Amino acid sequence: MSDNFNPHWISPDVLSDVQVSQLLEKIKYVKKLECQHDTGVFLSHIIAKKPLGCVRLFLWRIQNMTSDDEQPFPYNEGFHDKPKDLISHAEYAQCIIEILNAMKEYDWRTYFWCPTVVRWLDPVFSDTTRNILLENLNLHNNALEAIAYIFVDYKRGLFFDNIGFVNQLLLQASQLTDKNTIGSIRGKLIFMPFSGTRGMSGLGEPDDLCLDIIKKCGKILEDNPNFSEPISKFYRDLIEYAKHENQRKIDRDKAELEEE
Repeated sequence: MSDNFNPHWISPDVLSDVQVSQLLEKIKYVKKLECQHDTGVFLSHIIAKKPLGCVRLFLWRIQNMTSDDEQPFPYNEGFHDKPKDLISHAEYAQCIIEILNAMKEYDWRTYFWCPTVVRWLDPVFSDTTRNILLENLNLHNNALEAIAYIFVDYKRGLFFDNIGFVNQLLLQASQLTDKNTIGSIRGKLIFMPFSGTRGMSGLGEPDDLCLDIIKKCGKILEDNPNFSEPISKFYRDLIEYAKHENQRKIDRDKAELEEE
């Protein structure tokens, strides 16, 4: 079905809203969707037309995954072609709110896959997404933790580009009473700058990523002497963790050199 609705043959734009909704309803139940290349192509065009319908489709598949499902989305990060300009769509804010509401209760499926949906909708973590998340920090009891999970799913380089956002999460977390939730949020944020593939420092040399994190955190603390204690402590802890990781690399390299 989906391979007929391709810009090179029949444009998905010819479909009415009712027809799109009917097709999305059918796609909900497709087995092994990650293997359906043509469906991914189709959805990459339809999501620009009905983003909320597609998000609801993804959320339904996430929440109804079974042990037989490898993943709830089409292959290759969800879409054949990345959707564009979704953040300017009238339905975009509601898409983010419904994703957050799907994370109201902790479930490994929603907390693992929902951040990926947000990243597909907005690959760069735009001001629009950041502001919607900040406006919904108190959407429900687990909103703050859900937002932290969403943010840390992005590339580590965005951490230091969004220090104001990080500080807002830390400040809100410091006001919680559940120590497990506080620890989860801080832990997610503290690991974000180390996530992803690292460049390889030379054998016996310090870890370049760790040194960069130590330098940036030091500058943040130097430039902001009036930070509240929970925020200052976070950056001090991040520095200590980076030092620990750097020393681990040096020790591993030393052991390897001694074996040679």
